[in-house]
Amino acid sequence: MIRTPVASDFEAILQIINNAAHAYRGVIPDNRWKEPYMCAEELEKEIEAGARFFCWVEGEHLLGETGIQAIKDVTLIRYAYVLIRCQRRGIAVRLLEHLLGLVETSECLVGTYAGAT
Repeated sequence: MIRTPVASDFEAILQIINNAAHAYRGVIPDNRWKEPYMCAEELEKEIEAGARFFCWVEGEHLLGETGIQAIKDVTLIRYAYVLIRCQRRGIAVRLLEHLLGLVETSECLVGTYAGAT
């Protein structure tokens, strides 16, 4: 099920991002890699800047998350991450399809690293 996060989901979202980023270690350029990949302050800044997040939830567990942000005439789809143990189940596809249904601008960009699959 896809839902918008509540305040108590913040740590779970952060955990998903940092867990899933490890699947892309070596794909994420060395000059962009750090531990943790995203800290709480960075996530807070993204939310304050207008990024809206959506979560994939099974039972009471968040397994994936993604974000969308409108900037001027462009919609950015950002931070599509799924826990490593839950990848390859179609969760990211469903989250991205959900976000595409929310796009209200003439252009939509999905940011990812070239080597990410």
